[in-house]
Amino acid sequence: MTTPLINKVYLKTQVQEKAKLFLSEISDENLKYFTEEVKKVAEGVLEAYVFDIYDTCTTGAFAIKDNDVLQSFSDLNSGYQTQMLKWISDNALKVEHIEINLPKPPAETASKTTNPLYPLGIGTVIATGLFIFTNAWVALAAEILTIAIAYRQYIKNVTIREHNAFEKERYAHELRIKKDQLIQGLTLDLEKWLDRGKAESDRVIAFWGL
Repeated sequence: MTTPLINKVYLKTQVQEKAKLFLSEISDENLKYFTEEVKKVAEGVLEAYVFDIYDTCTTGAFAIKDNDVLQSFSDLNSGYQTQMLKWISDNALKVEHIEINLPKPPAETASKTTNPLYPLGIGTVIATGLFIFTNAWVALAAEILTIAIAYRQYIKNVTIREHNAFEKERYAHELRIKKDQLIQGLTLDLEKWLDRGKAESDRVIAFWGL
């Protein structure tokens, strides 16, 4: 049986779009929204693949002819779609959080302690990332948020702005690199996760000899 393809092009495009939408300005909230949206996209792509397979085998060009096999394949308790949706649930992408303890901001900005840079109080902020196979992207999200906060401290402080232009550019350059690593690395791992889902789908389908 010729099976439909998983839409990895859509996945990659959507990750890029979510990055443009949420990561142009790094904050704890934007990282959280980006992570949650990317999770929805990836799981949605795999669910759409499962539904395509189900439709192909039940109503499409490769519809199962044998009524007993069709009934077993479509069974609401143990059929293909039920097994695959359970696999997605059991292997769901995980949104995880890391609490970051930050140094006290410089004296020049001490009066701005209500700034969104410190949403949970001076020196504490929450980074959100996606756990796929390891916590690498959660850790990288925390690193990106730390760099972004340090960068903002530089550009908002008059004294630092005048005397540390090199440091500002260093932070900005490092932030761009880390963001690219996050976007590209997440995309690659999400594609691998989709491949694992397809492999499970192939295994389940093979039970009916399709």
